[in-house]
Amino acid sequence: ERATATRRGFEGDRTAQVVDEDGMLCTPRDGANEKLFRVRPEIIDGGKTLRLTSPPGEDNGSNPPLAINLRDVVEKGEVVTVEAMDTPGVKLRDYGDDAARWMESATGIPGCRVTGIGGGDEYGRAGAGKPDQGDAGSGGGAPGSLP
Repeated sequence: ERATATRRGFEGDRTAQVVDEDGMLCTPRDGANEKLFRVRPEIIDGGKTLRLTSPPGEDNGSNPPLAINLRDVVEKGEVVTVEAMDTPGVKLRDYGDDAARWMESATGIPGCRVTGIGGGDEYGRAGAGKPDQGDAGSGGGAPGSLP
């Protein structure tokens, strides 16, 4: 398999992330958010659309697939500031109320929002790095990948 590197990281990486109602990044490794593992994201239409699907279940009913026009998000999505693991102040694009309702229905995470790296210049963070992995960080506000 192959991956394309861009100035923001690997193409398609961090296209969608879920944050809770307090703006904290949600990870399925946290038992309270494990239903995120059931959500299946797929980038289609040559990178123009993000499709989200989840299997129907007794606790989330029938959640039909949702298609998100990524170009609309880049142009119209609100810039929000979230807490990404141990990194405060990461700026991402909010994917709107329809995506938030869909994700809450699929996962049961109250008040969650779907966010991602937009196409504007708003994204960036001063990376503290991961010294245990030989990464000293970016220091002065250079874009970096999220933890």
